[in-house]
Amino acid sequence: MGLGAAPLLPRTGDDPPVTIPRDPAREAAERELSKPMYHENDPSLLQRALNGFWNWVDDLFSAAAAATPGGGLGLLVIVLAAVALGAALWWRLGTPHRTPASAPPLFDDRPRSAAEHRAAAEAHAAQGHWNQAVQERMRGLVRALEERALLDPRPGRTADEAAAEAGRT
Repeated sequence: MGLGAAPLLPRTGDDPPVTIPRDPAREAAERELSKPMYHENDPSLLQRALNGFWNWVDDLFSAAAAATPGGGLGLLVIVLAAVALGAALWWRLGTPHRTPASAPPLFDDRPRSAAEHRAAAEAHAAQGHWNQAVQERMRGLVRALEERALLDPRPGRTADEAAAEAGRT
């Protein structure tokens, strides 16, 4: 027996089979568990991120259901009411549109011709600005009736007024 070595004692059935101190045992376990064969079936980074996201969503809804009167059913009713309100607003107000970066001048020195209104309508339609395209097309129609002397030129005429006057003519 050398210096510092523990004497070998006869083992009983209750003794642990190996007596290794804590730190070397931990290091040996880390070396063993770092082998690739233990990590072949680990989830990918994407799968771990998705699992984390879904756990977060589950925690969020669980907390919301606990705080909502009626629990999960009450939360479902509130969510459905919010979705219905959003759909009703979207249906009523339409898709939000961005305003054009540069708007044409508001007032010109001369009134535009029917052909200019039609060209503006085509330009708006090509850009997908359907409201402006319909407005310009209507202005072109009214201007064409004014150019043919079927309507008297009058600024500020509404589409209903134009249609009524044109119908009488």
